[in-house]
Amino acid sequence: MISVFPRDIKPEPRSYAEAFLNVCDYVEHRGGGHFAAWEQPEAYAADVRRAVKLGG
Repeated sequence: MISVFPRDIKPEPRSYAEAFLNVCDYVEHRGGGHFAAWEQPEAYAADVRRAVKLGG
């Protein structure tokens, strides 16, 4: 699972991530950046929950 926040230091495009990882979920958010957990806590927490569910 990859979460991309637009103002992150280096947001990864899906195609790049898929070249190196098995991407089972890819989420592009409208806001947030390097400190996503602080800037977008609800979105970040939802992504963590989704990742845990995907992991088993």
